[in-house]
Amino acid sequence: MIRKTMPSTAIMAGTIITMRHNQRSFCEPVQSTSSSIVWPFDAKGMKTVLYPNRLNGAKNKIPVPLLLSGVGMRRKSFVVVAVDVYMIAINVSPAVLQRAKSWDPSSSFTLSDVLLQDIPSNSDDVKVSATITFMREITQQQLLDAFNEAFKDCGADSVQAFKDTLSKSLGPGNLKKDETITFYWLPKGTLAMFKDDSAIHFLQSPEIARKLLDVYIRRGTSVSPELVDSIESNISRVDTTVV
Repeated sequence: MIRKTMPSTAIMAGTIITMRHNQRSFCEPVQSTSSSIVWPFDAKGMKTVLYPNRLNGAKNKIPVPLLLSGVGMRRKSFVVVAVDVYMIAINVSPAVLQRAKSWDPSSSFTLSDVLLQDIPSNSDDVKVSATITFMREITQQQLLDAFNEAFKDCGADSVQAFKDTLSKSLGPGNLKKDETITFYWLPKGTLAMFKDDSAIHFLQSPEIARKLLDVYIRRGTSVSPELVDSIESNISRVDTTVV
């Protein structure tokens, strides 16, 4: 089933250039970890804790933090050189991250299986986010076409719905250096997506939600092997009690 809903207002901004970042926050408001806490790996300028307040339905509900669990670069290889395309960070909710700590990479279950399994007691909470910051300018069509191979086994209607929703989130024009887009994985196969200060757009499609997460974190299919190595090395080390 595919269900698209009207966008709601969201504010998000952030830029990363390799090992540095500016002072704009990724979500509004953002609370960060104490300066006394040393993250167990190099965050490469990405926020270690995100609070996706605007995605919570109840106004008085305390938003669930999303903890940085891996970072990596998407690179495009040419004949004699590889260029950086975008930096990607994966943040995971504490409850889901705690469950993922027992995941065995050699098991028949993928990390996507573990992260996207619904937790009834947290049925409204965000499970995972992917924050993508571009290192160079690309066209919107280049980004959309990049999903063709990953989604080749998905239904044509599902793929088109994803591309239409993402296009609305991106707005007109090219994706410029330092611009950021974010995907949130919610329960029941729902995706939320937006770019910088744009409105949030939603898409409900379990098959697309699973495939999209595999694009980033599944070994063998990920666009960033560096990201997969980072997540697999660090999920057991991230402290889920720091916030």
